[in-house]
Amino acid sequence: MGGEKALALLEKALADQDLEMRLHALQALGNVGGEKALAPLEKALADQDPIMRRSALNALGQVDGDKARDLLLAYLAKETNADELSYLRAVLVNKFRGDPAVEKALKKTSAVTP
Repeated sequence: MGGEKALALLEKALADQDLEMRLHALQALGNVGGEKALAPLEKALADQDPIMRRSALNALGQVDGDKARDLLLAYLAKETNADELSYLRAVLVNKFRGDPAVEKALKKTSAVTP
C-alpha cells in the first residue's frame, strides 16, 4: 500500500467512533513517523478524550525530529492539567533527554506546576 494511501486511511480511522480504532491509528502514525504524520497527531492533541490525547503524546514521542519535539514543547507550554503535564514530561524525557530546548522547557514548567 502506498504511503499516501496508508496515511489517508489512518487519518480516516482517527475520526472513527470506536476509541480502540482511533488508538490503533495513533499508534500506527507514531510508528510510521515522518513529517506527514505530524498534522494528524497534532490534531489528536485537541481530542476531548484524555486517553486519545495521551496516546497522541506517546505517538509524537515516537517520531524523530525537531518538528515533533517542537509540537510537544508547544503543548507543554499551554497544558495546565497536572496529570497530562506529568505524562508529557515523561514522553519528553524518554525521547529527547539531553536536548537543551527540552531541558529548559522542563525546568521552566516544573517551577510553575502545583
